Amino acid sequence: MTVLIQNTAVTNTFDFWRNRTNELAYAMSNSAVTVNSNTAVGDASITGNFTANTLTTNTFNITSVVYVGNSTVNGVINSTSFVIGTSSYSNNNVNTSTGYFSNIVKVGNSTVNVSVNSSSISVSNSTANINITIPTSAQISNSQYYFNANGSWSPISVSSTPISNNVVTTTGTSAQLVDSYPIASYNAAEYTIAAINQVANGFSTTKLLTFHDKGNGYITEYATMNSNGSLGVFSANCDGTNVKLWVTPIPTSLTVKFARVIV
Repeated sequence: MTVLIQNTAVTNTFDFWRNRTNELAYAMSNSAVTVNSNTAVGDASITGNFTANTLTTNTFNITSVVYVGNSTVNGVINSTSFVIGTSSYSNNNVNTSTGYFSNIVKVGNSTVNVSVNSSSISVSNSTANINITIPTSAQISNSQYYFNANGSWSPISVSSTPISNNVVTTTGTSAQLVDSYPIASYNAAEYTIAAINQVANGFSTTKLLTFHDKGNGYITEYATMNSNGSLGVFSANCDGTNVKLWVTPIPTSLTVKFARVIV
């Protein structure tokens, strides 16, 4: 705020001078902030530079811009950007009234930059870049992916065990993967299958044998029982690395439970 006190002249009365003196004393006591003494209440406006070794405040509202830094690192905060570093970064989704950054915050200098937004974290410099993103819905659902050194999500390669069991629930009626095993380690596998129709009443059980000749996958099915008709068709193939067991379901949602013995 601005406090205006009328000038005095040598022709003014003593009482005029006394009133101006009282106004000055009141302004110094109530409107001026002085070192090691008075704490004023109200709004203040500064045109120029404000310098302090330590700045402590309960509420800090920024309406235009604040610069923080030295000859090495510069920081800028205003209504549209939040910047720390010798390089300039900006964002149009900064709300300085709440301190909320709806899209991105970047921290860094000329050597290393760190970027954080709603979907990824990135760390980079002139020679290396790391970008951590959110996995896809499919990757999250099957929990079989890991984040590797080049910044991408890759499937986990799990060694097949001789005796194991698992459960797969299908969606839709297209061919879907039930299980696989590496041809370098195993030659054949026997499956006991229990299938459940999740759309209507229906149960099925069957036995499967699969094997490979290092180039093709083979399958035979036997000992099949159904309570309400067939629930799907099983098939196998070899992609050169693994033998894969597939099911083409008849209902749009089918739960396939299996126990496997592999040799």
